[in-house]
Amino acid sequence: MDVLQKSSERIPLSQRPEYADVKPVAQDDGPNPIVPISYTDEFRETMDYFRAIYVADERSLRALQLTTEVIKLNAGNYTVSSCFVLMHAYVFSTLYREIGVRNF
Repeated sequence: MDVLQKSSERIPLSQRPEYADVKPVAQDDGPNPIVPISYTDEFRETMDYFRAIYVADERSLRALQLTTEVIKLNAGNYTVSSCFVLMHAYVFSTLYREIGVRNF
């Protein structure tokens, strides 16, 4: 899916074949959250899938695309932003190795 698509055209991650092998990790607020935050379904699902790739330390183009989607939903999340930098560096260093670019 093009990450620039509008939310109304968004295909839920649970329905995308490229995420069929990912088991979402729900946010754990403990047994008695003091002030539970009411997230949208889109945000909750996207973060659950992000947590799954984060816990698995997955570094791939798929992880980069998912991280980009999360940033679109919440650009202020430091953890997601730092993961974006790592994913970006990994994907491009892999690409450079594959095409034979040296000393970048």
